[in-house]
Amino acid sequence: MTSEEAYWAGLSPADFNDEPQSPPEQLEQTTRELVAEAACLQHPTEGEFAVRFWEWANSKDVPCSVAANAMRRAGYKPFCGYPLTRLS
Repeated sequence: MTSEEAYWAGLSPADFNDEPQSPPEQLEQTTRELVAEAACLQHPTEGEFAVRFWEWANSKDVPCSVAANAMRRAGYKPFCGYPLTRLS
C-alpha cells in the first residue's frame, strides 16, 4: 500500500500491521477463494459477497499489504470503502 492509499483509507502509521495473525498459507488460500468468487459473481460492488470481502480486507487479522493485493487481484481498488469500487 502506498502512503497515498493509506491516507485515503484513513490509516495512520500505527494502523499498519504487517505481521499476519493467520498463517500465510491460510491467507493465500482465502485470497484465492475470494478472487475466484469475485470473478464468478462478476465483481459485485454491493451485497453479501462485497460486504464479506470488505470485512475480511479490513480485519485486524489481515495485513494491509495482503488485503490490498487481494483486492487488486479480485478487480477492486483497495481501501476505497463500501460499496467496493472496481478497477478501471
